[in-house]
Amino acid sequence: MGRIVVLVIITGIVAWLLIGCGSTPATPTSPPPAKPASTPTPTIAPSPTPSPTPKPTPSPTPSPTPSPSPKPTPSPSPTPTPSATPVHQPVYLLDANLPLKFVNVTDKARVGDTVKVEVQTLTGGRITPQLRIMVTLADGTASKVPTDVTKSADAEGKASWSWKLTEPIVAGETKIYVSSTAGPHQSTGEIYITYLKD
Repeated sequence: MGRIVVLVIITGIVAWLLIGCGSTPATPTSPPPAKPASTPTPTIAPSPTPSPTPKPTPSPTPSPTPSPSPKPTPSPSPTPTPSATPVHQPVYLLDANLPLKFVNVTDKARVGDTVKVEVQTLTGGRITPQLRIMVTLADGTASKVPTDVTKSADAEGKASWSWKLTEPIVAGETKIYVSSTAGPHQSTGEIYITYLKD
């Protein structure tokens, strides 16, 4: 570039001298070549620096609220069933060779009533059965009646006792116990009656 500029200047001066001195006109010089266009240096745009992706802030996990324990519902207490009037069923302990059975027994009695107990035992045997009665009051004491506690079975194998209730009495369940003995054989039975007190 510097040499071209210098050459253009020198050429201009020489041409001026020739024209000014009346010399043969010089051959016109060709115009100086155009300056080559400078190739623009491509500008590299800086790559954008990626901004860091913000990490999501973890939200705190809520603690579970403890649910209150259900209070146990108290189960209703069962209503006590009133005890029914006892059914007086006889209980026996029998010898196979000596039957015994209550055939007529007063179930309930008050002061002034007559209590009756009748049993059936062996008939037609070589030995007449001997029967004995024991009466136990509701408080566990022995009754003073009947007074004729021992009896022999009649021809039908029966024996009976009766007594009248008088004051004082012990109200409640009264046990009647009867035993029948014939030689080595013995059978027993018991049943309850109710003494009532007004």
